[in-house]
Amino acid sequence: MMLPILVIPLCAILSRHTLVSSDEQPAKTRPVGILHAIFNPPPRENKQDRELLDIAATITQSLYEPPKGDLRLETLHRKNVDLGTIDRPAAQRLLRLIKDPERDMGDSRQAIIYLAVMMAKDETIRQLVIDEIVKKPEAYDKERFDWLTQNIAATHMPNAKQLLLNLADKINTKASGNQDMYIFPIYKNIAGLVDAGDFDAMVKLINDEKTSGKLTGALANNLYTIIESTYRENPEAAAALGDKLVSDVNEKKMAGQLLLALAQAGSPKGLEMIKKRMAAATDPRNQYGVWTNVKQALAMWSNDSVVPYLVELRTSSHPMISKEADTALAALLNHDSTRTDEEFDRLVDLVHGDLDTDTSAYEELDKWLSPDSPSRLSESDPRYAGLQARMENIKPIHDRKIIFCKSLANHTAKPYILRHLEKMRMDRDRPVAREAKQSLERVHSNTRKATAHTH
Repeated sequence: MMLPILVIPLCAILSRHTLVSSDEQPAKTRPVGILHAIFNPPPRENKQDRELLDIAATITQSLYEPPKGDLRLETLHRKNVDLGTIDRPAAQRLLRLIKDPERDMGDSRQAIIYLAVMMAKDETIRQLVIDEIVKKPEAYDKERFDWLTQNIAATHMPNAKQLLLNLADKINTKASGNQDMYIFPIYKNIAGLVDAGDFDAMVKLINDEKTSGKLTGALANNLYTIIESTYRENPEAAAALGDKLVSDVNEKKMAGQLLLALAQAGSPKGLEMIKKRMAAATDPRNQYGVWTNVKQALAMWSNDSVVPYLVELRTSSHPMISKEADTALAALLNHDSTRTDEEFDRLVDLVHGDLDTDTSAYEELDKWLSPDSPSRLSESDPRYAGLQARMENIKPIHDRKIIFCKSLANHTAKPYILRHLEKMRMDRDRPVAREAKQSLERVHSNTRKATAHTH
């Protein structure tokens, strides 16, 4: 009586050897189910490997506790995290686990975090790991190598930056092809460690013809970081670094993040360089091409020296440049909330001119002239030309008032913000008054959120 009981499940299992995919097409035959598990058991995990991975998992879990993501040894000690036995054999085991392409990526990431901690703890392990990587960098795939260099930097171990820069130099001379796969993540991941002392070396590498666009982007981001941190301490020193950037970097490489670095520096030479580029592009299409490269930089300039130039661009014959110059000016108003009342008023005068100009006729004129209005006059109507001329006179100022109100809506309720919006709320141009009212509501909402966040 036992025979049918045994035969039925075995038949059922064997019948599953041929799989059918979701679209009912025959798929590859492959052993599955219990028989596969019996005759093809997974390799037994080494006990020492498992112990290392368990410690790695504990370290990783601790990073979710405040201060989150802090991999410094002193922080791990304060959290009483068990770091296990830190020695060369353990580090070599972790390296093997990390390089194993069959190993689950989650395990590999945790092993990398543990290895970085070992490197922070023991200088001989640092050298061991660097030597192993340089010996065969291709043993590490892109994701694992990126994660390893990122976590080495995150430990803030002694000389972490120099350790990684030396690694980049060694790989650059050792690796056969595709060095960028290894050097790019190194420069990307040391962004939080760089300082003004690294400035010249970064510029030299940017100027190197062999440096790829991708690596140039990482280097430019590091230069931006250097200038940003310098600006917080000493705006004049940051401006000098910006001027040095203009002088030292090959001009054809000066784009993207490097332009933002100039903006952060508030560099006089940087602004002159941008003006020259715009002036040299006489063809409107070429000029707009230059503008698209520089507009973000101009919108976040670190001082108000750029304002008169943006005001000038607002009258550009290219409609997109004139429109986006207005947007850049509005962004500039929001860029720094530390201005005094007097400084803010001066900037408003520079950016927007005389906002007291009467534009109260705008709504009525829009009713007669807007293509979407049911009351729109025909162009043959004798009144049309006169109304159109009036609209052309007041629309730029009306638009400027609207942009001004919208730009203030991003602030909290500082006295000078409220003063300007209250004034605009009383404007006889009714669309402007409505916009000012909505902006006031946004400002008060921003203030409530900011107050709740601080408490």
